[in-house]
Parts: sequence; C-alpha cells; structure tokens
Amino acid sequence: MEAGRTVSGFTFTVANLVDGGDEVAVVDGTDIALTNGANGTTAGNGLTYSVSVAGGTATVTISGGTLSTADAQTVINGLAYRNDSDDPTTGSTRDFTLTEIVDDGGTANGGADTGTPAGGTSNVTVQAVNDAPTLLVSAANPTFTEGGAAANPFSSTSIGHHRPGQSVAGFALAVANLADGGDEVAVVDGTDIALTNGANGATAGNGLTYSVVASGTATVAISGGTLVRSRRST
Repeated sequence: MEAGRTVSGFTFTVANLVDGGDEVAVVDGTDIALTNGANGTTAGNGLTYSVSVAGGTATVTISGGTLSTADAQTVINGLAYRNDSDDPTTGSTRDFTLTEIVDDGGTANGGADTGTPAGGTSNVTVQAVNDAPTLLVSAANPTFTEGGAAANPFSSTSIGHHRPGQSVAGFALAVANLADGGDEVAVVDGTDIALTNGANGATAGNGLTYSVVASGTATVAISGGTLVRSRRST
C-alpha cells in the first residue's frame, strides 16, 4: 500500500461446506458460523463481518477496519477453521481462498482500492475421531420390599454413539453396601445375577456376557453386545 494507507477489509471464501452451523471460521478472535446471513463485529479490532452461502460455498466479507499493514497481516495469519460436530463430514477438504483486500485509498482519478490476493487456496482436511459414547440416566431411588417385585434403580436412559452404525458393546455397574450374600440379585437383560464374587454367565435377552467382582461392593461388567438404541435394557 501507499504510505499512510490502512486496510479497511478483505474477503475470503470457504468451499465444500456440508455441516451447517457446526462449521466455523475464526477471524480476529471471533467465531463466525459459516451460515447464510451470519453477521456481527469481531472482538479484536471491531471489524464488521457478513456471510453469504450459496452452493456449499460461504463468502465472508470483512470491512470497517483501519488496520496497519502489520495488523492486517496478523489478522489474516490468524484465520482458523473449526468444526463443532461430533460427527463431522469427511471426504472433501474445506477450501479457503482469499479473494480480495481493500484499503482506504479510494478510487479517485482512476485509482483502485481493491486488490486480488496472491497465494491461491488453502485446503483444510477434516478428520473425524471415534468419540466415547455418552450415557445419561435418571436415578429412581426406589424401595425394595421383601418378597416383592424387583426394584428398578434407573429410568430415562439416553445413550449417544456420535457415529452412525455403531452399537453398544457393553457397560459396567457397581452396587454398594451389600450385606446379604447371594440373596442380593441384580436383574440384567432378563437374567438374575447373584451379586457374589465370581458369578458369570450370559443373559437371556441379548446373550450378553456378565461377570461379577464383589467385596462389599459388586462391580458387574457386561460385554459382548451389539446393541442398537432400541434394544438397550437393564
């Protein structure tokens, strides 16, 4: 730029978007969702941003700046991409391209204030990982009455896999404050499991393998399952 000029803004595109609002560009310290109509002001230098999306490509326009050359370089070098999905789409890169840079020089007398950046396109590869499953239950805190039906300690179970096609292979539970030996029983998948050390076998419902380690507290390990969401039972 000529001496005394400042950078007022720049524009970049991000191609091959497929994960909606989970795809984020970080500009000047601010998370910008790569969704049509997103707009606001950045935290670092108070730059105005707006996003338009067409055909899987987001165009991000940054304006309103009075950045020195050094500050503009820092902002552009700090551009970053993040995908907040637990199951991000892989198989294609997200392609970042700087398309223009604008200074405050104006266009009087045949001048130009907009330049086309050199350097081409940067391809960001999105790599998914195998996240741990999640388990959320509600504690029922029931009462078991001697001679009565078995009491259900949990309800409203919700399990998340994060990956299509994955199944539940097993789980473990602990039962504390045991005092009555083999008379204390956990019912799992339709099978009575004595809460005594060394008890083992397979459940009747889904053929799950179980084993018990007990010393005051019984730890029941369930394994060997290929349970989908609708077949989980305890």
